[in-house]
Amino acid sequence: MIRQLESAYPVCDLGLLSLLKEPIPIIVLGAGYGYNEELPPLNRLNITTLGRLAEAVRIYKALPDAKVAGSAGQITQPISQAQAIAEGALALGVPPSDTLQLRGALNTWEEAGKFVARFGKGSKVVIATDAIHMPRAMMLFEAKGLQPIAAPTNHHIKTEISLTLFDFLPSTASLRKTELVMHEYLGILWAKWVLL
Repeated sequence: MIRQLESAYPVCDLGLLSLLKEPIPIIVLGAGYGYNEELPPLNRLNITTLGRLAEAVRIYKALPDAKVAGSAGQITQPISQAQAIAEGALALGVPPSDTLQLRGALNTWEEAGKFVARFGKGSKVVIATDAIHMPRAMMLFEAKGLQPIAAPTNHHIKTEISLTLFDFLPSTASLRKTELVMHEYLGILWAKWVLL
């Protein structure tokens, strides 16, 4: 089930992307962070957000005039997740003039809405998010009238699957993967029944 979600979109091809002769923002969808003034910006991002940001910066370096947009709001933290992502981009060498913040969104649907409010319907956008989350993200961004380009990252399935006896034994890693798959499929159903 993970492979089915993760294989829906290939890794972003920088060669094909560079053929587009227009600046395209790269949005890093929020996935969590923890604010601590004593930690440097990259250490504040959780591992999922950090992987998404790394993919965005990889693409940014290959595209002239690109911008990296941090996304997502805040509930209990002193700064928004969008700001935390932007600070992480700065730490990776993206100049301040090439970072954006789309604050206030609490989920992917709202992140797409914030992007439309800033750039307008019909805009192209590169979405940096987990490969397992990409089908839902693309569906929601398209539903908002955008032209998203997938940049999947943080793949859970990295090699060909060859099952062994140990794969059928319960483990916490398997429970986590089951949780991720169920979260995405339920999110897709919710989007189709309620949002779209």
